[in-house]
Amino acid sequence: MTIEALCAELETKIVALSRRCIEAMYEDPFWMARFGERGRKHAEEDSEYHVKYIVAALRGSDAAVFENYARWLRSVLASRGMCSWHLAQSFWQLAQAMRAEQIAEAEPALSVLGVGRAALDYTIGNAAPIAAHAAELRAAVGDDAYRLEELWSFLLDAVDRDDAPAFRAHVDFVERALVQDDAERLRLARTLSALQSLAAMHAPAELPERLFSAQ
Repeated sequence: MTIEALCAELETKIVALSRRCIEAMYEDPFWMARFGERGRKHAEEDSEYHVKYIVAALRGSDAAVFENYARWLRSVLASRGMCSWHLAQSFWQLAQAMRAEQIAEAEPALSVLGVGRAALDYTIGNAAPIAAHAAELRAAVGDDAYRLEELWSFLLDAVDRDDAPAFRAHVDFVERALVQDDAERLRLARTLSALQSLAAMHAPAELPERLFSAQ
């Protein structure tokens, strides 16, 4: 299949791809609790834009088109109560949707999605010294973590943007709307304790206190 034929198939199936992504996304109760049905419509539009930017990158033989889009969109979504991990997951779900829709010879599109996901990793800036210790964090909390990838991502975004209130607001929301019993509350407390310890060692001075002072 030529690149143009792949782009045409992606454009033809853009609605089906988006719907598959959002169905998978809304299996997580976070989305309905946080954004409701109104948010579903916006999420579908975002997924369609993912496809449009993939097509633009393919037609221009320039994966940086999607890479730049991913970083720009992260900045937009972070102001709306989402995190880098949510965006990376939407790219992963879109890849799964391409396979489910049997997009033929989709490897170039999947490669562009991989570039977008990689663009969300913190390798420079204030969050980079903390991000480098992801394996250490996962080892510390083990299988007992509560929504670890999401909380970890919110923490990194907050450090990168120097936006401690955004992290605290998400934790408050989780405690209020998602935690269902004492066992989950304890798991959340342990997860936050591990995050706080790591931030205390590697985040810029005074930021850890602002991140966790309201906990």
